[in-house]
Amino acid sequence: MMLLPHLVLSSGCSLHQQVKNTKKEAPQRAILGEGDVIEVRVFDEPDLSGKHKIGSMGEIRLPLIGTIKVSGATPEEAASRISIAYRESYLKLAEVSIFVESFNSRKVFVLGQVGTPGPYLFEENMTVIGAVARAGGTKPEAAPNSTVITRDIGDGEQTRIKAKVADIGRGEEKDIHLLPGDIIFVPESMF
Repeated sequence: MMLLPHLVLSSGCSLHQQVKNTKKEAPQRAILGEGDVIEVRVFDEPDLSGKHKIGSMGEIRLPLIGTIKVSGATPEEAASRISIAYRESYLKLAEVSIFVESFNSRKVFVLGQVGTPGPYLFEENMTVIGAVARAGGTKPEAAPNSTVITRDIGDGEQTRIKAKVADIGRGEEKDIHLLPGDIIFVPESMF
């Protein structure tokens, strides 16, 4: 299991075919999700500070204020929610910081004709060639130049990006940067 460096922060389906993606994707904002491990620090209140794993309902349980939903929020938004909850019920000046220990919810899925299909933890600047390599590379019966990346683009819509993995590996095509939640499918060759 790879640990990411600590990140410190305070308070209907339509398909679109994209043949090439030559631009580098902008980094996506860090969004908290189920399974992520965060450390909540309340300034000058060590008894209220601690590490928490975000549960299946997207919530963490904190001393004095109980359950707070943090899933779907950025660490800054989550820190703000926690700060407001403490101010409303316990502390007049609650200064809250969130340190992200691991983004276990941020995954890409590599499926099809690869050595070890499955989910893999997303890393910043992860590319399709890196994800396929992490999954054990393509099998001999694979059609790597017919690989498809399926990406959610919001509001229940998806886009499909064709990735010529063999050509990328040979340096003939540009590699494609991935986003958390991307699904990479390497099909079987027809021959």
